[in-house]
Amino acid sequence: MALHGLGEITVGVTDLDAARGFYDEFGLSESTPGTFATADGGDQLRLVETPYRRLVEYVCAADDADDIARITAAAAAHDLQVTQHADGSITIVEPIVGIKATVRVRARIVETPRATPEMNGPGRAVRLHERAPAIFEAGP
Repeated sequence: MALHGLGEITVGVTDLDAARGFYDEFGLSESTPGTFATADGGDQLRLVETPYRRLVEYVCAADDADDIARITAAAAAHDLQVTQHADGSITIVEPIVGIKATVRVRARIVETPRATPEMNGPGRAVRLHERAPAIFEAGP
């Protein structure tokens, strides 16, 4: 099974506007109301209003349709109902609390490499009389 990442999560919140403000301040980009994107992964966080804070759904990223077929067979062997979607993805609803687990073919996220700033450390003073560069960064 080649699940290679958490593609998306949907979180239920009691105050949608406050939660949207938090994630905006945190540095995520709101692509549509209630949907936030990361710099490298695109839309990965969805917020929906619910009576209490909870995980509503998560989407795991798979390499190909064979991975989804293996997961479907394993779920059926455990008597779990699998919903197949037109795009080839599947959803299994966790039977106790109702969290949706979706598996979808998704390309692997390739992170943009960042230069590591020089930092002072024990016995190593490479940045003398200067503020740490991180305090001046505007983005995530």
